[in-house]
Amino acid sequence: MPDKTPEEARWDAYQADLHGRNAVFFHTVRKDPDQAENYYKQALVFGPNNARNLGNYAAFLATQRHDLDRAEEFYSRAIAADPDDALNLGSYAAFLGSMRGNREGAAELYERAIAADPTNAPNLANYAAFLSQGGKDDDRADVLFARALQAGPDDAHALGRYAVFQSKAKGNQDLAEQAYEHAIAVDPDNADNLGNYGAFLMNVRGNRDRAEQMVKRAIEADPWNAVNLARYAALLHLGGADPATVLALSRRAVEADPDEPEVLVNHAGFLLADGDPDGLQFLGRAADLGPSDSAQLELAVYRFAHDPIPDHSRAGLRAAKRLLEGGVRSPGSDLDRNVEAAIRSGHDEPYLLAALAHVVSGEQPISTLKSFRAWQDA
Repeated sequence: MPDKTPEEARWDAYQADLHGRNAVFFHTVRKDPDQAENYYKQALVFGPNNARNLGNYAAFLATQRHDLDRAEEFYSRAIAADPDDALNLGSYAAFLGSMRGNREGAAELYERAIAADPTNAPNLANYAAFLSQGGKDDDRADVLFARALQAGPDDAHALGRYAVFQSKAKGNQDLAEQAYEHAIAVDPDNADNLGNYGAFLMNVRGNRDRAEQMVKRAIEADPWNAVNLARYAALLHLGGADPATVLALSRRAVEADPDEPEVLVNHAGFLLADGDPDGLQFLGRAADLGPSDSAQLELAVYRFAHDPIPDHSRAGLRAAKRLLEGGVRSPGSDLDRNVEAAIRSGHDEPYLLAALAHVVSGEQPISTLKSFRAWQDA
C-alpha cells in the first residue's frame, strides 16, 4: 500500500481522535457499550497505533466486557505505541493489580507511570492504595497520598482513595469523613465516592438514613454500578424492606456485573436466607473470583450455615475462624435471617451460629465463641 499523503494522514488522525472521543462518550455518559465498542473499533482502523484509544479500549474491555485477555493485549499495544504515557501506564498497573493479581507487574508499571508524570494525582493515589492493601506498606502509601493531594488538592478520585485509606488503614474516621465530604463537594456525581461514603456512614457512623441517602445518590449518578446496587439492597434489608424487593435489587446488581465477588456473596446470602439452594452456586462463583477479606468471611459463614455437605460446612467454620482470628470483620452485616433459616433447616450448631453472626458484625468479641466445642475443634 502506498504511503499516505500528509493530508490523508491528518484526516486519519482527526478521525481516530473523533471516533475515540465518541467511544468514551457512549461508554461513560450514554452507558451504551455496544455503540462505544463500534466507535473504538472504527477509531483503531483510522489510527491503529493511537496510544490513547488503545489504552481506553483496553480499559473498556476489562471493565465492561470482562475480557481480560483481550484487555491485556490492547494494554500491551498501548504501551508499545507510547512507553511513557502516564495514563496508560497507571491504568495498566491498576488492571494487573486488581484483575490479574500480579502485584510485581503492577508495582513496576506504577513506578514507570509516576516517573513519566510525577504530578498525576490519580496515579499517585492508586499506587498509594495499592501499597496499603493488606497493610503491606502504609508508610510509603502515606507519602504518596501526600504527593497526590499536593498535586491535586481537589482531585475527587485521589480524595476518595485517601478517605478509604484513612478509614481502613489508619483508623482516623474524622479525617476520612472530611476527605469524603471534600471529594463529594468537588464532584457531586462521582458514584464510587458517593457509594463508599454511604458504606462509611453505615458501617462506621451507624447512620443508616444518611447512608441510604448517599447510596441512592450514587445509583442516580450511575444506575448500573453493581457494588452500589448491592449496597442499596443491603441497606433496604437492614431497614426491614420486603425480602422480594431486596432480592430483585440484588438480582439487578448481579446483572450489572456478574463477575463482582462482593455482589455475588451478598446475593447468595439473600437467596440462602430465603431457602433457595442456588445461593451455594453463587458462593462458588464468588470464591473463584477472589473476594475481599470481609466478603470471604461472610462467604465462610454462609457455607457453615447452609451447605448440606458436612465437610463443606465444617470447612466454612474453619475459614471463618481463621479470618476472625486474623482480625477480619464485616461491620454492618446482618446475618439474622440466614441464622434463622439455618436453624429452621435443623443446623447442628444453632447457638454457635447465632453467636458467630454477632462476632462477624463486630457486635461481640471473638472470646464469646471459646465456650463452643465445635469452635475449639475448628
